[in-house]
Amino acid sequence: MIDEIDLLPQLFGTVLVPNAVWDELSAPDAPQAVRAWIESSPTWIEFASPGRLDNTIKLGLGEVEAISLANEINADLLLVDDRKARFAAMNRGLTVAGTINILEAGAKRGLTDLSISFRNLQQTNFRIARSLLDEILRRNS
Repeated sequence: MIDEIDLLPQLFGTVLVPNAVWDELSAPDAPQAVRAWIESSPTWIEFASPGRLDNTIKLGLGEVEAISLANEINADLLLVDDRKARFAAMNRGLTVAGTINILEAGAKRGLTDLSISFRNLQQTNFRIARSLLDEILRRNS
């Protein structure tokens, strides 16, 4: 939604996406830009499902698959923004990062302008306190 998706392959190479997340991104209620992007997904994305779901996780199927898959393959990093999902993942020993972490890492490598990325992010349904964005911008200036 903010035209920064190319940060992912630049920072991580291949990104593994659970099939349930693909379903969510291609659902009729997903933004048109997201649906169009996922339908023609780039070569750096691979889709997979975990062999076994962790049924102790009481979240949506996308988050459950993502955490289960990350545990199963011993992923280096789980990309997730949902607060409850981040907490569940960290409780299972996973390292997590979210959109803000990705944008900050991209800016540190000179791949994006953090102030522009944050301004664009605020035009979406992403929820974060403006004061937190301001603090991150101060920290990175």
